[in-house]
Amino acid sequence: MLAILFGLFFGFVLTGCGSQNDASPVFSAPLDPGSPRSFSTTWEDTIVCARVKTKMISDDFVKAGPIDVDVYNGIVYLTGTAQTNSQKRMAADLARGVEGVIAVENQLVVKENNMVPEIEN
Repeated sequence: MLAILFGLFFGFVLTGCGSQNDASPVFSAPLDPGSPRSFSTTWEDTIVCARVKTKMISDDFVKAGPIDVDVYNGIVYLTGTAQTNSQKRMAADLARGVEGVIAVENQLVVKENNMVPEIEN
């Protein structure tokens, strides 16, 4: 049973890690069409992605839900939304602290305050 849960967890974490066709996960264009990633580089990027996602999921402040993580040649791309500027910075700091991360491109957008205005009677 533990093996199944472990497999499901890492299946979830690894989903979306890495990018296909050696394209930039952010701009969907080849980063360097003359040098595609090797299998080992792709595998390393997948492992780094899983580590970053795991770190974010386990952090109570960041809660990786709306944050997408992609890794290309050791560069972590963070996209999606953050609740606050502090959460945006913390997500990047967590990613930088993962072994194998060369740089972090933090493209998170801070959500506007979603408070519902009070209706005056």
